[in-house]
Amino acid sequence: MNETKSNNEKNWWYQLPPNKPKFVIAIAIFIMLPILWQWFKHDWNLNETLVDVFAGDIDWSAWWGFGTFLVAVGAALIAFYELYSQQSEWNKQRQERRNEHWDKTRAHIQVNHFVKGGTVFVNVSNVGSTSATNVRIRLKGYDETMKQTLISLLDGGVGTDEVMTGGFRKDVLERTILAIPPNSTMTYLLGFYANIDKLKDYSYALEGTVEYSDLNRQKCPKDNFVLDFEYGRGMVRPSSDLEKVIKSLQDIAKKL
Repeated sequence: MNETKSNNEKNWWYQLPPNKPKFVIAIAIFIMLPILWQWFKHDWNLNETLVDVFAGDIDWSAWWGFGTFLVAVGAALIAFYELYSQQSEWNKQRQERRNEHWDKTRAHIQVNHFVKGGTVFVNVSNVGSTSATNVRIRLKGYDETMKQTLISLLDGGVGTDEVMTGGFRKDVLERTILAIPPNSTMTYLLGFYANIDKLKDYSYALEGTVEYSDLNRQKCPKDNFVLDFEYGRGMVRPSSDLEKVIKSLQDIAKKL
């Protein structure tokens, strides 16, 4: 019998909330509230308070009704908090799904370079699924000194040709590209590899960031890039089919 009672007490104890000591203290304080109230009514006179307690002047039913009301309010607040937390979690998950979908379908800009025939070109490519708008490329530390360095990369070229003298600097660094369609590449002349020593002070590399928006003008995260020219001699762009056709026509023209 004692063992059964002990087990029942253990079960009751285990069914209490996780913070058991505070829960038990709260119950004890609530039971003491009517007595403290009577004590306060008698100007903290303990004797008169005890007389009321033992005389049955305390309306315990009213106090328990008040306690039930407090428990109901507490339960409602807890339910509201749980509902609010669950709703917040749902909203968070929905936003994460939206961000993931947007990241898969938005524009993605990449900047790289290649060397062909001793000439260095820079590709600005949109490898995303939608158009990129207001593409702005910024080089780290771009100032008048770097500007003159980039101009010197074109020494030996056709200086009077606007395309030749401008290239990557004028068309990309000093203006905004309005739009780049998906799966397309814009190629710009940077300079001649024979002049690559001009970049010695920059460790033969140019670092920068790309800022752009999607088709709905929503800002995309910045992308970083590094144009490393130290091993540029090994970067040769394969000839396209069009170039092969042009070469064949040129060979035929020479024979004629």
